[in-house]
Amino acid sequence: MAINKHPPIEITWVLLAALFTLLLGERAFDDISWFGLTLSFLSTAFIIFATFWRLFSWVSTHGPSKKIEAIFAFSYTGIVWAVLLYFLQDSTILIPENLDQPAKLQTITQIGATILILASVMAMIAAHWSIEKNQSLDDAGIEIQRTYQLTKNALTIAFAIVFLGLTVYIATERNLKIDASYFKTSTPGQTSINMVVNSDDPIKVYLFFPAINQVRDEVKSYLDELSHYSKRLIIEESDRIANPKLAKKYRVRSDGFVVMTHRDQHYSILLSTDIKKARPDLKNFDEKIQEALYHISRPSRTAYFIVGHGEFGDREDEGRSSLGLLLSVDALKEQLKLLNYKTYDLGVSRLIKQVPAGTDLVVIVGPQTSLLDKESAAIERYLFNGGSILIALDPDYPNASLTPALEKLLGVSYQPYRLVHNRQFYPMRRNISDKQNIITNAITKHPSVISLGDMKSGRGILFLGTGSLESHDFDMTLYGDNPPKRTYIIRSLATTFHDKNGDFTYNHGQEKRASYNIAAAIEQQIPEPEKSDKKLTTPQKSMRALVFADAQLFSDAMLRGRILIHRQLVLDALRWLGKEENYQSKPKSEVDVRIRHTNAEDRSIFYAIILGAPSLFLLFGLSIIRIRNRKDAIS
Repeated sequence: MAINKHPPIEITWVLLAALFTLLLGERAFDDISWFGLTLSFLSTAFIIFATFWRLFSWVSTHGPSKKIEAIFAFSYTGIVWAVLLYFLQDSTILIPENLDQPAKLQTITQIGATILILASVMAMIAAHWSIEKNQSLDDAGIEIQRTYQLTKNALTIAFAIVFLGLTVYIATERNLKIDASYFKTSTPGQTSINMVVNSDDPIKVYLFFPAINQVRDEVKSYLDELSHYSKRLIIEESDRIANPKLAKKYRVRSDGFVVMTHRDQHYSILLSTDIKKARPDLKNFDEKIQEALYHISRPSRTAYFIVGHGEFGDREDEGRSSLGLLLSVDALKEQLKLLNYKTYDLGVSRLIKQVPAGTDLVVIVGPQTSLLDKESAAIERYLFNGGSILIALDPDYPNASLTPALEKLLGVSYQPYRLVHNRQFYPMRRNISDKQNIITNAITKHPSVISLGDMKSGRGILFLGTGSLESHDFDMTLYGDNPPKRTYIIRSLATTFHDKNGDFTYNHGQEKRASYNIAAAIEQQIPEPEKSDKKLTTPQKSMRALVFADAQLFSDAMLRGRILIHRQLVLDALRWLGKEENYQSKPKSEVDVRIRHTNAEDRSIFYAIILGAPSLFLLFGLSIIRIRNRKDAIS
């Protein structure tokens, strides 16, 4: 008699079919109201009927099979509640119209219905599969323990799916993303975020890509993350064929253009629509966005490179293949272009008169001879008018030191002796001369090197033969009682020495090991002239100068190399000189960084492989033999 009370085992599949029919009625045939309503009504009626049949069977059954019936009864009941929540989520009974946040309650209802339907269906299918071979719920044919275990496993899978789904939902709502793939598009850096947040007017971005394109998806993902920080960033997708006027306005000639506009300024970034070809640009996409933001939201600036003294970029031997990269400053000019500078050369004939009006930055890299006195006087006048200057000297030309006037003005003097280190150096030629390629991580906290403040242990800045700087007395007749602030931002390691005789070897008693100054930052607020009839309403002008004892740090060989820290050092320096340290941060990049080791690290790795690894295997073998000998002795 008890067997006849059980519903047929096939009712599980019929119930699943009813759920599918209910989905069709609500989603596929909702436009045909009468047909969809009929399917929904019949499906819901059958689900309720089957649930009552299961509940009756559970109550009236006794013995071990009652536990199995309980699993089915609770599963069917969960399905009924899920269907009920589904129908009530759009009802004003559950969600009144005067509720403050109806969307939140509706979302909770949808999530609750999803959890119930998934858990109930998984548990029902697991129990059904466990007893399907028996084709009955006879007490003798039931393996209760196996059925319970399968049901628990099914619920575990269901709740795991629910957890993953909720995680994805919350991450989507909060615009959170974790990319664990090998290829990644760079994410927005702090500089890009600050520039967008501090923009006075909206910044509009037009994307000209095919509707389905992987490069477009990567670019859109970056911009969506950037727009999360400010509503002033507006993203619009456009088709150059469907909107020819817009394409003509911004000179869009093909797919792959990203056009950023701000007021009447615009800047275009061209990417390949082939993901394989676009990967290098996407890895450095944040740097390209920073360049675009500088061009459209910052006024154009002017930088003059002083020439006429054999500087880098103005030497006759620059074009030679072996020396070109070490003597060219094209990469430095590209960095200035990134910051929206226009670069020009400034010869002796113009400089002896004055630095051109409107100059924002003066650059001197690797002169072979010192400046003339009239040139120094012109630079002095320029700096006292709130100017900025970058000076990088070359130890190969000891006569090209700072003029006495500039030494008194900047408070530093140049020592052309090369710095050498016996252990911490980068091997290039694999001979004794490599000891001049010193590495240092002695960085002072200063706005001009702000991105290098978190330098990790084992990393450092490479100098391919550098001199050093020493303090010089300021000319107090120029500054009165308020001398400039002088900070040595980069120093060598404490065991570095001056190679005065050029033999790359430490000579005790003649040479001294110490931490030598390599770069200095000088800053001074220039007081405005006193005016009794007018109050000052503009901020004070600021004189800024950076002096480096190594010119090759600014060469193409260093800035176009794979050591990214050099480019960031130069960018930080240029931003500080341009009085834009508020926008200093490292651009996000996903470019693979080449692993480089110092000579000391190479030596350690060599001995570890040659001696360390075999020694470990030898010790392991001896330990095994000793253990065996002990066992033999005991036996």
